[in-house]
Amino acid sequence: MTREKNKRSRRPRSGDPLVDALFDILIDLLEGKIKVKMKKKLLDPANRKRKLEGLLIFEDGWGEIFLKRSTKITKGVISSLVHEILHYYSPFVREHRIINLEKAFVSRLSDRQKRFLRDQLPKHIVKKNPES
Repeated sequence: MTREKNKRSRRPRSGDPLVDALFDILIDLLEGKIKVKMKKKLLDPANRKRKLEGLLIFEDGWGEIFLKRSTKITKGVISSLVHEILHYYSPFVREHRIINLEKAFVSRLSDRQKRFLRDQLPKHIVKKNPES
């Protein structure tokens, strides 16, 4: 209990209790139930002609997020990461509501929280294509 509390106390804060609570949930999921992989070119497994920014593969309570990696990490990657985690956390919410939640949440994150999320991303790029 003490170790987990110390871990959480080192996480950056925005000053908004709701944003900080959601941020803790996102980081807990990233540290436990979700694995993030970066791809140079991310295509939809169902339609290989369609390009994606992010993709969530959800199986047996575990999630695997694939994100498109550009030459440098931009705000778009953070938004895509938050978007896919929101899909994992609330799988029955419609796409337009997830987009609205993502925009509202990312706009309220502090710069330190965005950097912290950016640091959670893997540096290497995988070659394996996601399977649906």
